[in-house]
Amino acid sequence: VFLRRTLLIATGGTVVAVGSGYWYLNSGPAYPESTRETHRTPPPWTLPSRAEMLASLKASAANSDEEFDLLIVGGGATGAGVAVDAVSRGLKVVL
Repeated sequence: VFLRRTLLIATGGTVVAVGSGYWYLNSGPAYPESTRETHRTPPPWTLPSRAEMLASLKASAANSDEEFDLLIVGGGATGAGVAVDAVSRGLKVVL
């Protein structure tokens, strides 16, 4: 059986612990001011449509100046990794 004094001490300790935790988590700024000033959103870029990508692929077949170096079938983890690696090495890639 709890005594009233024990219950009061436990409640007071809980209130102090929760209050100090709340104060600790909310006492500082969420982000440094320098981050707020220098943060810029990236420029908008939209992915070409499927029709535009297919037209580019067909145009490369007709024009020998615009041909792709590598064709990757399958865009899973390995295929995407190979594509990124090839593009970073300067190859023109079709995925």
